Amino acid sequence: MEELVHWDQQLLIDLNNLGSASWDDFWLLITNKYTWFPLYAVCLFLIYKFWGLKNLIYAAVAGALLVTCTDQISLLFKNVIVQRLRPCHQPGVAEFLRSVKGVCGGQYGFFSGHATNHFGIAVFLSYIFREKIKGFYIFLLITAIFVAYSRVYLGVHYFLDILVGTIVGSIFGYLFYLFYQYLVAKNIFKIKNK
Repeated sequence: MEELVHWDQQLLIDLNNLGSASWDDFWLLITNKYTWFPLYAVCLFLIYKFWGLKNLIYAAVAGALLVTCTDQISLLFKNVIVQRLRPCHQPGVAEFLRSVKGVCGGQYGFFSGHATNHFGIAVFLSYIFREKIKGFYIFLLITAIFVAYSRVYLGVHYFLDILVGTIVGSIFGYLFYLFYQYLVAKNIFKIKNK
């Protein structure tokens, strides 16, 4: 276990130190949650366009519950169960990191909420659009990868924080897609499509 922790720390230090001031603003933009709102708004519009109001409402409900769930699970692990210091707070690691405009975040970091939330949404939307927009899933997954990597670039998460967040988010993204399908099939809110 100690060897794995050492490898994780060294990988973060190496990747973080590849950064340069000329790229900092780009990665800060990528990591900002508000950057992605227009993409998700477009996705909701496309769901409405392709499948109508009923699917839009159920997708919005399932998507909101998905993000709430993934966010709260990552916070539970970070702040209650694991309590692993973020690298930017970790003595013996922090002093070797390239600080990007003072960004660090909360005290604990296992596992990454950014990775969990964005992979959850990417997988969820990938399944919804898989038959209507071929290859769209590639774009969605690339955006999630960029967001996840931004956390390493900024030195606020270890690689294993990102990996676990990616796996957990992907699993929940698929489960909430199944939930979305259930809502649409049962039409429990009795919504009529236009």
